[in-house]
Amino acid sequence: MAIACRLVTSPHELDAVADKWADLVADSQTNYPTCAPQWQLPWWRVLAPRQQRELFVLCVESKQGLLGFAPFTRRRVRYHRSMRVNRLELFGCGDDEADMVCSCYASILARRGHEEDVAEALGEYLSQSKDWDELSIPEAANHDRVGPMLEQELRTRGLHTRMTSPGSTYAIDLPGSWDEYVKSLSKKGRRLVRRSARDFQSWAGDSETLRHADKPDELAEAYYVLRDLNRERWADVAHGAVKSDAFDRFHLEMLPRLGERGAARISWLEGQGKPLAALYMIIWNKRCYAYQAGRSVSAPKELRPGIVLHGYAIRDAIERGENAYDMLCGSSRYKMELGATPRPLIGFHAWKPSLRVHLCIVADEALAFMRGIKRRRRERDRCTEPTTDAQ
Repeated sequence: MAIACRLVTSPHELDAVADKWADLVADSQTNYPTCAPQWQLPWWRVLAPRQQRELFVLCVESKQGLLGFAPFTRRRVRYHRSMRVNRLELFGCGDDEADMVCSCYASILARRGHEEDVAEALGEYLSQSKDWDELSIPEAANHDRVGPMLEQELRTRGLHTRMTSPGSTYAIDLPGSWDEYVKSLSKKGRRLVRRSARDFQSWAGDSETLRHADKPDELAEAYYVLRDLNRERWADVAHGAVKSDAFDRFHLEMLPRLGERGAARISWLEGQGKPLAALYMIIWNKRCYAYQAGRSVSAPKELRPGIVLHGYAIRDAIERGENAYDMLCGSSRYKMELGATPRPLIGFHAWKPSLRVHLCIVADEALAFMRGIKRRRRERDRCTEPTTDAQ
C-alpha cells in the first residue's frame, strides 16, 4: 500500500481537510475532544497568531484516504539571547501561561490498525525535513501508540529522542448506578458527598436551583457565569484562573461547535438567589470531562457547593450511561476523595543531532526541572490542605 506524507501550510488547506480529520478522530485510539477540529481549529484561529505560529500539519494518506494526521505548528523559540530553534508543537500545546487552554491528551492521530504505517511515514518525512529543529508532544494519553512508535522511528534514523512522564490525569470509572458509586467510595469520601449535599440543602432550602446550558445559543451566557465564578475563586492564585481575553474568545468560538453535537454542558448551582458554583463539562466518546470549575467565596465557609455540583454531574453522567468522569490534570485532594484515580500521561520530545540545538535543549531541561519541582511542591501542598479547591 503506497503511503505518502503531505505538508499543509495554508488555512484554506486545513479547512478543506476538516471533515476527514473529524472522521479520523472517531476511528482512532485517541478519540479525545482536544484532538478534534471542534477544539483545535478555534485554537489555531484565536490563540496561535498571538504566538507567531505557522502551520506545519502533516497528513498521512493512501488510496484508502486519510490514515494519519499530525497537527503541528512551527515557531521560532529563543533559548538564550541569539540561540533560536524551530520548534514543532501540536495544536493547543505550548501556550503562554495566560492563554493556556490545557489540551490534555492532544496526540498524533492514526486510523485504527494503521498506527505503525503512520509512525513510519512521519518518521521518514521528519527525519529528512530541514524545516525544524525540535519537536514536542507534552501530554499524550498513556495508551497512545503513535508517539512511542514515532520516537523509535526517529531514534533509528539518528535523531535524539526522549520519552517523559509529565504527570497524570484523574478519572472515575463510573458504575451502573449512583448507589453503586457512593458505595465504592472510601468512608471519608462517602461522608464528604453526603454531608456536603445535606449541609447545602439545609442552608439553601427551597432556593436551591440547579441550572444547565447545552444548546449553542445558551452556552455563551453560561460561560460568563462560569468565568466570573472561576475568577472569584482564584483571584489571589496564579494558577487555575481564566486569565486572558483570548482564552475567552477561544471558548466562545469553540463552545457552539461542541454544542451542535451535544458535547458541551455548563451547569451551575444557585442558592439564596445567586450562582455559587459552576462546572464546564465536555461529553465525548462516553466520557464526561470536568474541564473547569468555579465557585463563589461569599458562601458560608462550612458549605461545599463545588462538591455538591460535582455530585450532581457524576449522577447525571451515570444516568446518561457514560463510562468515566474525567477530572483531568491536577492532583487536588478532593478528586481522590470523590474516587478518582491517576491515569499517567506520556510526553515525547525529539531534536536534530546539532550541537546548537543540543545546548538549547540542555539549558531548557534545567529550567523545566526547576519549574517541575515548584509545580510538584504546589500540588503537594494543595493535596495536603483541607478540601477547599472544589468547595
